[in-house]
Amino acid sequence: MTCSDIDGDNLNITWYIYYANGTLKETTFGESYIFIAEEGSTGTYIIEVRVNDGESQAIHQWMLTVNNQL
Repeated sequence: MTCSDIDGDNLNITWYIYYANGTLKETTFGESYIFIAEEGSTGTYIIEVRVNDGESQAIHQWMLTVNNQL
């Protein structure tokens, strides 16, 4: 992910991964996140990224579906 601040402020980037029921699975920090499906992890997940400059915050979410391997 590439992001910048118009004022040149430092940005804090936080990733939240939720199960479909809204329960938090994990949190990580940094400009990128790699979802690694583990055995038995089929289902739907919500991937959310929050970018914060200390004054304002931008949030974006994706839905990810993990299917059984063939």
